[in-house]
Amino acid sequence: MTLTDLKQDMNSNNIDKTAVEAGKILKDVVSEADKDSRVVNGTHSCAVHLQHCPDNIMACILADYGPLHDVTINIEHTLLEAYCMENGIRVLKVDSSEKIKKFLGTLPKNGKYTERSGDYTCLLIKNPKALYDKAEDTLLKFDKLYKVWGWHVIEFPV
Repeated sequence: MTLTDLKQDMNSNNIDKTAVEAGKILKDVVSEADKDSRVVNGTHSCAVHLQHCPDNIMACILADYGPLHDVTINIEHTLLEAYCMENGIRVLKVDSSEKIKKFLGTLPKNGKYTERSGDYTCLLIKNPKALYDKAEDTLLKFDKLYKVWGWHVIEFPV
């Protein structure tokens, strides 16, 4: 499917629907990756993981860190984004690290809900072990739409 095909598939009536669905699609991808233990969180952990095996990464998700942030977080995110783009890793930006933390902290683990702490301003989604994975296919389609419509920040649903 080409960029022109995507634009033709999306008429003006579907643009708003697609923008709303974008966050839901991303949430599904993160959920599936978390269930398979394919999520790395934390700026430092992500940087270390990228240094050792960038070929194993499906996507990098950078979250807004709020108005009262340290300038070093902005620098770290800029460097992570540049490194990912240089290595052909999809970079997606979401509106809130708190929403991601709340979502990942409420996912059931072994029948229990666990509270997780840590930095959720950066997530890496590792490649699935299967050759074909629904999440990877969904993320690929999502990434194309992300580029077509020029979304800068995706609203992550709670």
